Amino acid sequence: MTEPIIKPIDFILRHLNLYPPFVGAGIRSKISRDHRRIEVWMKLRWYNLNAVGTHFGGSLYAMCDPWFMLILIKALGA
Repeated sequence: MTEPIIKPIDFILRHLNLYPPFVGAGIRSKISRDHRRIEVWMKLRWYNLNAVGTHFGGSLYAMCDPWFMLILIKALGA
């Protein structure tokens, strides 16, 4: 069996900024070439703040949650 030109995990990592929940929360990411460093940020906007004027907790969790698994998948050779 031949290997695909682009592995599914590489496709996911390249297009993660287009993931609708990230777009909706204003979350952006930058991934290093070796996939061992990922920078994630979210600017405070009217659509991602809570009743007291700080970042909404669900957006903060979405900003932190998936990255460790993706780094591990690449580190293990997928």
